[in-house]
Amino acid sequence: MSERRQIFEIAAVYTAVIIGAGFATGRELISFFLGYGSFAVPGLLLSGALMALVGWATLEICLRKRLSGFDDLLTYTSGKYLGSVIKACSVAFLFVLFAAMLSAAGALGAQLWGLPRLAGALALCLLSMLAFAFDLRGLVRINTYLAPVMILGCIGLGLYTYLFRAVPTFGASGYYSVTRNWVSSAVIYASYNMITVISMLTAMSASVRTRRVAFWGVGLGAGAVTLIALSLMLGLSRGPDAVRDFSIPFLRLVQDHGTLLMWSYVAVLTTAVYTTAITNGYCFYLAALSRPGLRPWLAKLSLCVAALAFSQIEFTQIVETVYPLFGFVGLFLAVLLIITTFTRDD
Repeated sequence: MSERRQIFEIAAVYTAVIIGAGFATGRELISFFLGYGSFAVPGLLLSGALMALVGWATLEICLRKRLSGFDDLLTYTSGKYLGSVIKACSVAFLFVLFAAMLSAAGALGAQLWGLPRLAGALALCLLSMLAFAFDLRGLVRINTYLAPVMILGCIGLGLYTYLFRAVPTFGASGYYSVTRNWVSSAVIYASYNMITVISMLTAMSASVRTRRVAFWGVGLGAGAVTLIALSLMLGLSRGPDAVRDFSIPFLRLVQDHGTLLMWSYVAVLTTAVYTTAITNGYCFYLAALSRPGLRPWLAKLSLCVAALAFSQIEFTQIVETVYPLFGFVGLFLAVLLIITTFTRDD
């Protein structure tokens, strides 16, 4: 495989992992950034820089020590016992993220068509099972094909709603904020997203052969995520305050712009939710259920059934309550990775 292809695959997977339902719905952007008014953009840039640094550190360590698994990375950076604790928390969050994507699918069906929340979640669950059947190589290919749709779609939709919205209200506007200041909010956001990114990058690291591929792959992925988030946030900043009360605020925003734009957004959102769901779900499977003696199809089916039950918790509650709790775990792991990268060469 050529270096360019590897760089693109890393960037595509990186983008797909982070964009997900929280970014694409606008829910995370409201909760973690827009509530801080003029500091929303600096917070977003800080978060993007941290995610790029931690992603690069992950692949740098894996290349240097020839590590190819999440367990190996945790053992090397934090030791056997502390590593097992971090792994348990990280694996739990991977499950939460998978369930959250199912919850977002349920919220989409409910807000758009008035369907029961279980209907949308079940549909995404079945599609996820189909993707799991193709294992890691299949997931990378799916993300590679769908990432350009997400990138171009999100940027285009965000800029359109910003340029053609008649209500210039960029500022806090009463939006809910998860912490007291923009710096801690940006750090927490970057940290909990890094749990999945680290897990997926370690799984891909065996095929990464040079530092150049790692650097440019992560850099392009982080840049794409930041640009997408900025575009969507600009669009939300010109929306009425009432959109913050919806599970999918950006959907409520584009509904005022006509049917074509609304369905374009639904297509982009569905793509984002799907890629993030299958990535988090498969990372959970690799970390917790991929064991000798346990049939893969049965493990994947059990994962989907359990996540489907958990997905009946409202999506907004998961984003604003559960996500920040795991942010502290991600922050601790991110610090360990950065320190290890710059201080250890054994």
